[in-house]
Amino acid sequence: MTTFQKAHVLLFHILVISLLPLKITSSPRTEAEALVKWKNSLSPPLPPPLNSWSLANLGNLCSWYAVVCDNTNSTVSEINFSGANLTGTLTGLDFASLPNLTSLNFNGNNFGGSIPSSIGKLSKLTFLDLGHNLFEDTLPSELGQLRELQYLSFYFNNLNGTIPYQLTNLPKLEYLNLTNCGLEGKLSSNLSRLSHLKELRIGNNMFTGPIPTEIGLISGLRFLELNNISAHGEIPSSIGQLRELRNLDLRANFLNSTVPSELGLCTNLTFLSLAGNDRVRPFRKPLLWSNSTNHLESNKHFGHKSFFNKLSGTIPMDIGNLTSLQVFDVNNNNLDGELPETIAQLTALTYFSVFTNNFSGSIPRDFGKNSPSLKRIYLSNNSFSGEMPSDLCSGFNLDVLAVNNNSFSGPLPSLRNCSSLVRVRLDENQFTGNITEAFGFHPNLNFISLSGNELVDNNFSGSIPRELSNCNRLLSLNLSHNNLSGEIPYELGNLFSLQYLLDLSSNSLSGAIPQNLQKLASLEILNVSHNHLSGTIPQSFSSLIPTGGVFQTATAEAYIGNSGLCGKVKGLACANVFSPDNSGGANKKVLLGVIIPVCGLLLLGVGIILFRSQAKHLDEESKNIENDDQSICMVWGRDGKFTFPDLVKATNDFNDKCCIGKGGFGTVYRAELPTELAQTMRVTDKCDVYSFGVVVLEIMMGKHPGEFLATLSSNKSLSSIEDSQVLLKDVLDQRLPPPIGQLAEAIVFTMSVALACTRLQLQSPDP
Repeated sequence: MTTFQKAHVLLFHILVISLLPLKITSSPRTEAEALVKWKNSLSPPLPPPLNSWSLANLGNLCSWYAVVCDNTNSTVSEINFSGANLTGTLTGLDFASLPNLTSLNFNGNNFGGSIPSSIGKLSKLTFLDLGHNLFEDTLPSELGQLRELQYLSFYFNNLNGTIPYQLTNLPKLEYLNLTNCGLEGKLSSNLSRLSHLKELRIGNNMFTGPIPTEIGLISGLRFLELNNISAHGEIPSSIGQLRELRNLDLRANFLNSTVPSELGLCTNLTFLSLAGNDRVRPFRKPLLWSNSTNHLESNKHFGHKSFFNKLSGTIPMDIGNLTSLQVFDVNNNNLDGELPETIAQLTALTYFSVFTNNFSGSIPRDFGKNSPSLKRIYLSNNSFSGEMPSDLCSGFNLDVLAVNNNSFSGPLPSLRNCSSLVRVRLDENQFTGNITEAFGFHPNLNFISLSGNELVDNNFSGSIPRELSNCNRLLSLNLSHNNLSGEIPYELGNLFSLQYLLDLSSNSLSGAIPQNLQKLASLEILNVSHNHLSGTIPQSFSSLIPTGGVFQTATAEAYIGNSGLCGKVKGLACANVFSPDNSGGANKKVLLGVIIPVCGLLLLGVGIILFRSQAKHLDEESKNIENDDQSICMVWGRDGKFTFPDLVKATNDFNDKCCIGKGGFGTVYRAELPTELAQTMRVTDKCDVYSFGVVVLEIMMGKHPGEFLATLSSNKSLSSIEDSQVLLKDVLDQRLPPPIGQLAEAIVFTMSVALACTRLQLQSPDP
């Protein structure tokens, strides 16, 4: 054997010896040792099944938790910790000791740190999923060594850097998911080298530049998600070459081109989202609307922001050809015109949303009739008009109907059979008719609004349907600004789930507020203002809500505009409410109870004088209408005068809305007049105004005012208490505490008018 031959033999033996350790590392023991060592590096607590990972249990390696062996049961081929909630890193895992591993699934854990470059030693790996973890740093270039890899996912991690160009060297890769990984840089045209790719999901990253036109060379691509990657420029027309494409998501970018008509060649397209782009313009050819499309979407809410594109134009008639279409969503655009009649042909439709556009005209009459699976309809914030279709709930599956902020008119569509309703918004339209005919049994309903707005109110009539009490999940009910009449149904108190709003304001409701409403223990806002309600506001309302709730801080604003309504609410106290809780409070109530009837008597007295004076001159008024202002009785104030027509005008012809109380002697009205102190003019009728003033003073002073009047009569130049040395607090009934605030003002007014009446006797008549 020559020296040269000996050298070759020696090298051969060295090579064989060097390979021996590799053979050793693939033994069951070396695999078990590597796994146990890595397990011990994880942070506790560990799932109990992981106790099976023990060298004492070496003989059952293939039965260890999350471990799968090959067909020979001699080596580990798969490890699946998906959703195991493990915490730790991959640094301590010796990948070299697992050479036969074909599948590694660590999705949905709390693994962090860097992805070890040694992962490139898993040369037989076909499936690698490290998604939904906390991995950091860049993707290792050694991933390019995994030539057998078919599935690769790193979505939802905290990575940085670019997509390593080595990834494009994976000839068998079919699925690549790098969504929301924090990657950046320019998208490489080398992505087209992944010729076997079927799904490319790289959205929600910080890439820049245009979408590579070469993307169209991946002929077998079915899912292409490039949403929110800051892509600029045009939508590549080469996408039209992707004849297998089913899902195209280009949301939230800065694309500024027209939608290429070549997209119409993607005949298998089922999902198209172009929302949130800078200036994406409308479709150019109806070819886009293919028969196989079952989901068209032009706007989505992503993350914590709402992205809207700026599509314009109309919806093509060809949409009716999309008989498989399930979800149609073009909300928040500038689309206009009328909805095509062909939308009634969408037999598979479940979700229809066109809110916040510029649509007008009526809704096709048969819309919903042939769509038995229709669940949600959003037509809000447009300019639709006419009547609503009558068959929106043909399949009894409708759970959301939102048509607010339009100009719909006519009767409501019947919703009696829509037992699945959850949310209904009909507000701010011009609907008319009887509301009781529209609703039935809706056990899941949690929100309903039928109110009007500042421009046009709805005009619902009839009474509030008692059937609403069956909506036992209702969270908010708004029936304001309509023409509802009758009493408030006591059954509304059984809507225990009402939490946010019960608004019955601006209707024609009458009767008392049902005591049963006190059961609404979670209600935050109650508004019954501007109706014809009467009676007393239930005292229990003040304790309905925990501290800070509306009923503990309620003012009269929630109840105003109801002529006969009063109660224990700030600014709306009843005249004859006595409180036995404390003497001071009781005294104030007594005094208030005296003041208001006295004021009523004053108004009654003035009314008698006006009536008699008006009757006296009735014949003259009929003779000369032009001079009727001079012939009717006049009332003087400190700063001027006002006539009976002024009273009529101030009370809106004595309208019930100005009525503040009714009693056995007549009706008292509230009026705002331009004088601060009102007193009658000098009267020559037999009506004893002086005696009237004496009675009022006696009530206020708690004794006969003879001595007091005598003091005033001793100096006829004194025109009021203000001109004398007598203090009002010394004149009032000393058994009551001194009045303050509005009560004091009312007393000053009453005493001033009473003194004005008595002055008529003190003053000498004019010659």
